[in-house]
Amino acid sequence: MRATAIASLLTVLSATSGLAIECPVDHAIYTQKTKGWVLKISPVGEDGAANQFVALRLEAPGGITPWEGGIYQPNGFGQVMASVDQGCPADIAEAEDADADDQAAIDAAAEDCRGYDGSIYALVGNGIEPFPVDYENRSAPAPQQVLLPDFAAGVWYSPIRELAFTEMGGPEDIFTLAACAK
Repeated sequence: MRATAIASLLTVLSATSGLAIECPVDHAIYTQKTKGWVLKISPVGEDGAANQFVALRLEAPGGITPWEGGIYQPNGFGQVMASVDQGCPADIAEAEDADADDQAAIDAAAEDCRGYDGSIYALVGNGIEPFPVDYENRSAPAPQQVLLPDFAAGVWYSPIRELAFTEMGGPEDIFTLAACAK
């Protein structure tokens, strides 16, 4: 009886802790303690770059346009990177049309669309590791948490600051595995 009760308790705790979720990395859905921030990982689409491992979608609360991007390794080796942006091709096209020689205007339009462009790490066991990239097995197990260093600071210093940081809080740098897409 006691062993059954302990087993039941462990099952409930593991199901509610978020640490017991097993999911392939290309179907992982991560959330933050702050309500509304969701990082979704999916298989790379047909238009993905050769060095892109998986696609990313970052959804935020408050009517903020979702960011799209991916996880990749520059030149197929080195530090694993994540990049997401709001895809503002209209703004960038307008800047390019206004003055093709004005690279500053083009860069400014692109900067307003950028959500995150930097390193991505997996928080595992007792430490931090580079995000696991295995091009031969994109359905390898997803890490239980991911870290996007300085993600929150980037949002703080962005044009969406007012929408992103509310009395309920704002984004953080850590995302925890919460679900698995079908």
